[in-house]
Amino acid sequence: MYYKQSNSHDRGLRTRRGRRHKLRRLKHEYTIAFTVAIVSMILVVVFSQLLVHQLRRNQVGEAKHFAELQLQIVQERLRTSLLTQELFLRLFAENVSDHLEQYDGISIAQLSDYPSQLTRYLEPFSILALSKDGIVSDVYPKYPNISVIGTSLTDMAWYSHVVEDLNSGDPVFIGPYRSPQGNLTVGTLVQVTQETVDGDSVWGYASLGCDFKKLLESAGATALVDTYTIAVRALHPDATNSVVLGDSWIFSHDAIVREFSYSHLNWSIGILPHHGWPQWTDSMIAIASFGVLLAILVSLVGYWGSLYFLSIRRKAYSDGMTGVLNKTEFIRVLRAETRLCARNHTRFALALLDIDDFKHVNDMYGHLEGDRALLTLVNRISQTVRSDDMVCRFGGDEFIILFKHMEHDGAPRMAASRVFNTIGTVPLAIGMKTVQIKTSMGVAVYGIDGTDPETLLKKADALLYKAKEQGKNKLVFSR
Repeated sequence: MYYKQSNSHDRGLRTRRGRRHKLRRLKHEYTIAFTVAIVSMILVVVFSQLLVHQLRRNQVGEAKHFAELQLQIVQERLRTSLLTQELFLRLFAENVSDHLEQYDGISIAQLSDYPSQLTRYLEPFSILALSKDGIVSDVYPKYPNISVIGTSLTDMAWYSHVVEDLNSGDPVFIGPYRSPQGNLTVGTLVQVTQETVDGDSVWGYASLGCDFKKLLESAGATALVDTYTIAVRALHPDATNSVVLGDSWIFSHDAIVREFSYSHLNWSIGILPHHGWPQWTDSMIAIASFGVLLAILVSLVGYWGSLYFLSIRRKAYSDGMTGVLNKTEFIRVLRAETRLCARNHTRFALALLDIDDFKHVNDMYGHLEGDRALLTLVNRISQTVRSDDMVCRFGGDEFIILFKHMEHDGAPRMAASRVFNTIGTVPLAIGMKTVQIKTSMGVAVYGIDGTDPETLLKKADALLYKAKEQGKNKLVFSR
């Protein structure tokens, strides 16, 4: 080393370079920590959203299952009501036939017990009719149904669709159709036969009409209107129109729809909650809110945890004072590089350098100034080598540089000379003086001076010792 007056501009330049190097390292660590925080936050948010989605799907499934059960109950009650309706009409038709065996004609008044029973057991009941030769001849109650008398069943739109079943003697259900009074009606018809000298013949029909809305009410459908929007769609040609109750829009809005068939009755019954299926419940809002808070907490823990982990990791593989690789980590890197070069047939160079007369600086100015000299040297080396080269503090004032990708014969000398010449221009301010750092350097090349880490390190150390013997401040190669 030699001395000259300190230059404040040079000191400031060196300080700024050191700060930039430290800032780059910190920026890299903060970037990693920030990435970990963001990824952790995203994972927690996604997990909470999946949980909310699953919870909503379960609640929607439960709500739909409950709605299906309600609809199934309505269907079973409908079926029971229609069976009761069929039973009464069969009994009525049989009694009419029995009466016709004794008398040529008959009116409903002659079978007065049946209307009273209908009123008691069939709440939706609206009209009982006898139609001799297909023409309505007698009705109960007379009022307000007297306008029905004289109506020809054979002229009704539904007649051609049910005549075959009527001729078989089985009761036939039709509807809903619009009655003369304007009400939607579900009708039941059955043949009435009369015994003649030529055998049984068709006398006419007995029919029973029930108000469609009252029929649904008796089946419990209207009890659901406080919770559900209900619609019924007719699927047969004798219906007044397609949707006979409610609004058709619910059939295209994920409603629960079940088909109901009985005789010639073919309906689709759909129900949908007034406010749709469950969207956001208190539990879902709580989970979503907790998920957001947990995501923030996890991201903060991930951020500071990553910084702490990176600082611990950096201390594990780097020199505590200079920040470059320590000897243990460098040996690991050197072994890996040796295997890589053996596999790929490439080369690298090891430059072992030592500060000349460094003990003099420590003895004269103290170890603090000596440490400053080491930091200045490391900063200049780090700025000179390439990004993929490795710098290590080997011990005390000894440093070793691993120059990668030295395939060309002149590459090791060029790389080592660049660092050697740069170090020779590094000034160190001590008080009012400036100390110029000088070094000795020995360079060993993989494939020339050895192929294993131990041999290469020994060779580099021997070349460094040779540089010292030649008067110091020398750069020495084996060839």
